[in-house]
Amino acid sequence: MGAKEAKFSSVWPKDAKIKLLSLARMFLFGAREVWFMVGASIYFQVILSDGTPNGRRLAFFLSGVFMALCRS
Repeated sequence: MGAKEAKFSSVWPKDAKIKLLSLARMFLFGAREVWFMVGASIYFQVILSDGTPNGRRLAFFLSGVFMALCRS
């Protein structure tokens, strides 16, 4: 295997502007993932379901298929 292990401080950038940019990108991509995985699935569940147990199951299945197709 490797002779040495890298310390986290050696990998983390020293420049404050790069750190700020990295933090902003992490926040923006994280917000996008939360919206897509949580918000979109709730939205589809509400829109596609007619309120009956079978309708909720169908909406759950359709939103899951949509998510699977979009993520692959």
